[in-house]
Amino acid sequence: MKYKCFMLDHDDTLVASSRSIHYPAYCDMIAHFRPQVQPVSIEEFMNKCFNPGIERFYRETYGFNDEELKEEYLMWREYVLKNNAPIFDGLKEVLTDYKKQGGIVVSHTHNHHDIVVRDFINLVGFEPDEIFSVDSDPEYVKPHTKSIDYLKNKYKLESKDMVMMDDLSYGYEMAKKASIDFIAPGFGIYSYDIKEFFLSRATYYIEDPKQLYTILGIKNTIR
Repeated sequence: MKYKCFMLDHDDTLVASSRSIHYPAYCDMIAHFRPQVQPVSIEEFMNKCFNPGIERFYRETYGFNDEELKEEYLMWREYVLKNNAPIFDGLKEVLTDYKKQGGIVVSHTHNHHDIVVRDFINLVGFEPDEIFSVDSDPEYVKPHTKSIDYLKNKYKLESKDMVMMDDLSYGYEMAKKASIDFIAPGFGIYSYDIKEFFLSRATYYIEDPKQLYTILGIKNTIR
């Protein structure tokens, strides 16, 4: 096993949630708050999530105020709770083999703890060893690196033992700060601009989750 600790984002990294949840939710938000405006394409939506981020996108593009952002968040949260995104083909098998062979699985996400637990149990069959989510202590949420120090101390790890996979820049920034290798999941990236960003920066860029077997250095016992 090359990496003892596999850290991965949740949305569009473990589950295909932008097409099935987040983009439809965004379209509903625009119809509710700005019915006279047409929503942007999913590619442009993902570009805005990547840079400048969803809150600035709503503020700068649609002029959302604080109260509208609070209402939007509650609507989005309800949408996420009521809908389930599918796991990317092959990831269940990779994670199952990785866990069975002694790997430490960590979820690093801007989604909520309960959603991560729900999806892992339903789609993978077990909970991550650790979860750092949007409702964790802010210092432990990516791109901050305090969670990395915690993992190193608890599991006796070095930077070379860890790898991070994320479709957006937050995980990349955290990995870069902590001198950790980074995987860009091309199977969850819907934007040419984001793909170009990661092709020139990521340690690995993959199009198929099964490529993780080679990267992680584990055996495929499920096939």
